[in-house]
Amino acid sequence: MEKKKLNWWIRFCCFLSGWNQGILRNCSEYSFKKLKRIISGLIIISIIWALVFYKFSMLYLGLGMMGSIIVGFVGLIIVILIERQIILHVTKTNWVNTFRISLAILMAIIASTIIDQVIFKQDIDQKREKRIQEQVNKIIPEKTKQIDSIISGFRDDLVKKEEELKQLQKELKDNPIIKTWKEKSFKTIKTITDSLSKQDKKDTVINKEYDQVLSQNPKFKDLGVIRAERDAIKNKISVKENEKRDIRDNVEKEERSRTTFLQELDILFREVLFNYTIAFVFWIILFLFFTLLELLVLFATMGSCDYENIVKSQMKKYSPPEDDIK
Repeated sequence: MEKKKLNWWIRFCCFLSGWNQGILRNCSEYSFKKLKRIISGLIIISIIWALVFYKFSMLYLGLGMMGSIIVGFVGLIIVILIERQIILHVTKTNWVNTFRISLAILMAIIASTIIDQVIFKQDIDQKREKRIQEQVNKIIPEKTKQIDSIISGFRDDLVKKEEELKQLQKELKDNPIIKTWKEKSFKTIKTITDSLSKQDKKDTVINKEYDQVLSQNPKFKDLGVIRAERDAIKNKISVKENEKRDIRDNVEKEERSRTTFLQELDILFREVLFNYTIAFVFWIILFLFFTLLELLVLFATMGSCDYENIVKSQMKKYSPPEDDIK
């Protein structure tokens, strides 16, 4: 049989499937058609899963467009490698088929669920908003009570500080000037006659005098400190009152930031799919659609071709006898 030339598309198909180009050159047209069927199913599945990985990373991982594209590309490679496990199995056993069907069901569940979260995004957002409002209504009374308690403590401190300031102002009003005494000392020399020796002796005597000094009451310095402390307490009260006024917006923002994939998944099944029959039927249809798509490659590999027969003959030829294995 004349060796066939392989165009770029067939070479690319061999690259994706793992088929040997040298063997394929000697095969019939049926092998080429089977390879094309396999790669067609593989490309369809890979594109869908690349989009699923991209959308998932965009919505829930927050990777941005470039990061999501990278994740989608990695997912595409993973799917191709998984499908190769089926494509390169020349002998299809029941275990292989069971494994592929089970894997197809699991992948279909994942894909249909993520796609449903995108399709029913508006319904999920409405249900999530309702949940958020219910949670906010539960949290606000407790948060308000905590803030009121803090404000009450600040107001008590403010009353004490105002009373302290008032007393200090009264004291400074009554005694703005205080009197102090400044000590002055000087030396004088006195001549003292000793009664026994009748001799004169000089002795130094230190004399002290006190002058009255008027000065401003030093507690005026405390006045500025107490006022600053009072203003700081007023500022704290103002901050807490603003926080109390904006408590709903802050709590809603905090609750929305906690939204996760599992929360949306719970809303999807509990409040959308199980509450609306048409939505559940649509999910079943989507699940079956993805299951059949996942099985495309398996169906395409069914039925042997001369390429696989050549590989099987090589396996028999080069496989060691069972006695040698033992």
